Parts: sequence; C-alpha cells; structure tokens
Amino acid sequence: MKRKMLFLSLSAVILVITFSSITNADTFKKSRVEGIYNAWYDSSVSSYGYTGAIDAARKNWSDISSNVSIGYTNDKTGYSTDEVYVGTTAQADLLGRALPHVISWPINIPVDPDMFNWDYSVVSFYHNNFVSHNLNTFNLRKHIATHEFGHALGLAHTTGANQYNSIMKSGTNEEETIFSPTSYDKGQLRDKWGN
Repeated sequence: MKRKMLFLSLSAVILVITFSSITNADTFKKSRVEGIYNAWYDSSVSSYGYTGAIDAARKNWSDISSNVSIGYTNDKTGYSTDEVYVGTTAQADLLGRALPHVISWPINIPVDPDMFNWDYSVVSFYHNNFVSHNLNTFNLRKHIATHEFGHALGLAHTTGANQYNSIMKSGTNEEETIFSPTSYDKGQLRDKWGN
C-alpha cells in the first residue's frame, strides 16, 4: 500500500511538472543574440502602405525591458538588423512570419529558435491574405506586426488560459481587440530579457 501511494504521489508530481512546463512554454528555448537592434524595411513596406503599422509595432516593444529596443535603420548591413518585407503568398492562412537567421558564409542560415540562438530575423507580411481575411486595417496590421516582432524577440505563441489575453496567441480575426503587448506579454518579455 505504501509503495502504491508513493508511486501515485510521484506520478502526480511528474504530471504537474510536465504540464506546468508545457503551459508556461511561451518563449523559445533559444534567443536572438541582442535585444537592442534595428529593423530595415524593404521598399515593399512603403509600396504596400505598411510603414506606419510596422513603425507602431516596433515601438510597441519599447519601454518594457531596458534590454529590448527595436529601432529603425535604412542600412541593412548590421549583423543584428532585422529585415522587413511585404508581399504575397500562395499559403492561404499565412499573414506574417519571423524567420530567425544566423550569420554564416557564404549564405546566412535560417534556424529553429528552439534549437539555436540567432543573429537577426527576416520578418515578412503577406498582403493578399490581409485582404482576403478582411484584416487590411491599420490596427490589424499593427497587431500582426507586433506579434511577428514578438517572435523576433524570442516569444513563442502563448498557450493555455493566457492565450486569450495576449498579442502572441496563434491566429487572429477581424474582431481582434489586442493591438499591443498585454501585461502577460510584457512579463514574458521581461522573463526572457530581464528588466
């Protein structure tokens, strides 16, 4: 009987630890090298009319952690400079993507943010899907851009009960009401980068 109780107790502890780590796994296991860096915009950003929303999204992550700031540069030669593009895709539900890269020769390499630290991200937005999903407004563009810059900073999709109060939840719709990081998102950023 004592063995059975010990086994059940240990099993319960293991389950709690396992599920706690899953529901709190809202950051990538690895991180970008620097939290203070610049973003460079391809000419497609202005030609599609996204400049204001992307500027606002970058600034949404300021003043949360002293170790995080996303500035702007018109020179993409810096090692930690994010590259931002707007275009179209055949992938029907893809609105945006932040793809981490490491600097390498002869080409820079995209990496899995749970496996490798990265130097910069290529952040892309897909205008045709904003239009087809009725998301082509300033606030919804800002929402998606803030979400993608969150990924570039090392935040994963928010899981569990917190996903309903997070800019980092997976997916959106035209009735979205969160357009900047919530207190939960800010806490996740501080957990990742410090105060």
